[in-house]
Order: sequence, then C-alpha cells, then structure tokens
Amino acid sequence: PPTVSIKATDTLAVEGSTNYAAFTVSRTGSTASALAVRFAIRGTAQNGVDYRALAATVSIPRGALSVRIVVRPIDDLIVEPDESVSLLIRTDPSYIVGLPKTAVAVIRSND
Repeated sequence: PPTVSIKATDTLAVEGSTNYAAFTVSRTGSTASALAVRFAIRGTAQNGVDYRALAATVSIPRGALSVRIVVRPIDDLIVEPDESVSLLIRTDPSYIVGLPKTAVAVIRSND
C-alpha cells in the first residue's frame, strides 16, 4: 500500500482576507487510481464555524501524488485570539500512515 503524509504548506489564515491556510496530503507509490485519505479535524477553531467546513476525507486524484486542502476562515465580528486547525491522518487498510501524520495551521482574527 502507499504511504500517506500531511504537512501545512501555508500555516496562516486571516479572517476577512484571501490569505488562506493550506495543507498538502501526499502519497508514495502508484498513482493508477484515486486514494481516499481519512483524517481527524482538531484544534481550537471549530470546523464550519471559524472556517468553511472541511470533510473528514479527501481524495488524492488518479495520476496525482498529492492534493491540497484549503482552510478559508469565516469572517465574524468576534474579537478572539489566534485559533488552530489541526489535521491528523487516520489509519486505514488502504494506506500506511507516514510522517508527518499531523499538521497545524493558525487562523488570525481581524477584529
């Protein structure tokens, strides 16, 4: 099976701007078929409240070694400290979890 890893390729998102955070999920091995990768969404920011909702599964397309996950903050009027978004790859029989298996990005409030 392929080995899957994740890293934060842009670690900062800012509310009210087009500065988004991004994660890249990568795989080794064959790219002959798509590969569904499951992950846990953690951190102090709330999925669907502080940023546009992320699904807990992402598909690396056929022919590709990686896929990008973009974190788009939701602009609110609440003054709050920096909040984190953490993605952790979950185990699955269709792949091996490699390192790094967790990545973190930060959402900064503009209020």
